Amino acid sequence: MEYTGSRFQGGLSSGRADGEGTYIFPNGTRYVGGFKNGMFEGKGVMYIPNCGAYSATWNEGKQVEGEYKFSDGLEYKAEEWDYCTTGDRRFKTEIEGGIRPAGQSQLTNSRDGDAKLEINQADAGDGYVDLRNGDGQVRNFKTGEPIRYVEASEKKWLMEKCRIGPSGTVGKDVGLLLKSVFVSNDLDGAGQLTVGELLDLLREADSSLIRTDTSFTDPDAVMKIMEGSNPEDVLSLDGWLELWRTSA
Repeated sequence: MEYTGSRFQGGLSSGRADGEGTYIFPNGTRYVGGFKNGMFEGKGVMYIPNCGAYSATWNEGKQVEGEYKFSDGLEYKAEEWDYCTTGDRRFKTEIEGGIRPAGQSQLTNSRDGDAKLEINQADAGDGYVDLRNGDGQVRNFKTGEPIRYVEASEKKWLMEKCRIGPSGTVGKDVGLLLKSVFVSNDLDGAGQLTVGELLDLLREADSSLIRTDTSFTDPDAVMKIMEGSNPEDVLSLDGWLELWRTSA
């Protein structure tokens, strides 16, 4: 798995995933459920960051049956799907809460206002893409974290059909980013990670995003403090966030 950039936590048999476990893909998508002979088997859920979850029954790595639910709770039903089609262009929130008056139209499903974009950034719906100097990834509006890679045919669609900045700044939330780094890697839900694990994550993180908010300690200073600690020591989420607020 070190060659693919994926990670696995769970049972093994003859060096292959077996029994219950968690498999994390390089793009952050996470499968939690059964395995057999290194393949998905039985009941399992595929969690797609900032998009939704696909619950399915698997047989030798192939989906037998399943259902998809978006992160806002909307269930996808192919036989009666009419959201945002030529027959009904309303977003889910507009169907539930009504269409706003003229001049306050929604460009996305969010009722809180549409994310602002910097120059050459395109709105991919679940995040933004830098069309000129980017790395081909869709990033979270609030944290700047990679969500997924842009599909081969998607860039042309983004350039022709979607919102493109500038329209202000995305407004990244560094506190939310640091929390997400911890929570998304706490695979067993124990609420703690070792100093060594957090150091590895910090070395891989995009420090330029963290440095956009000077109210948080510089990443180099945090790394220096952590490198002086026992790598087997554990930190809770609160301890991890406090480190960024109090270190000098």
